Amino acid sequence: MSNTLTTVTLSEAVKGMLSKVGITWNVELLDPAAMSERMRKVDYDLASGGYTWIWDPDLMANALYHPTGGYNFGRSNNPQAIALIEAGRKELNLEKRKKIYFELDKGLYDNYEDAWLWYPMAVTIFRKNVQGWNNPMYLKYRDGFFFSHPLWFKGGKSS
Repeated sequence: MSNTLTTVTLSEAVKGMLSKVGITWNVELLDPAAMSERMRKVDYDLASGGYTWIWDPDLMANALYHPTGGYNFGRSNNPQAIALIEAGRKELNLEKRKKIYFELDKGLYDNYEDAWLWYPMAVTIFRKNVQGWNNPMYLKYRDGFFFSHPLWFKGGKSS
């Protein structure tokens, strides 16, 4: 795990929860190069990870569970998961696609591949002098809106 205040706080919380069920976890805080090397060699019993922005479920699914994924490193070779990832990529109907990824999530859970302990939520707040934000448009179009609609200061001033 990287050595940041958030990581230290989360790892201590998880360590405390694990101790309640009789598991002792010796936390090692590593610099990014050492962490990458341990991940590449799959030299760990428990690790944490996260993505700051997940708009499409294929991002994480492919990275962690597909043999060509950037963070797989041989840690997973689940034929059912691979088939579902590939089916999810091809499906254009959002409701059918959602069912595929829910099935993938359940299959990974049933196979004890990973445990998803929390899903953080970010809140963004703007002062009244920040203009251009349209929350209904953001909720409907997400990345498309976010990256195509710049914000500006009312009257051109930041305060």
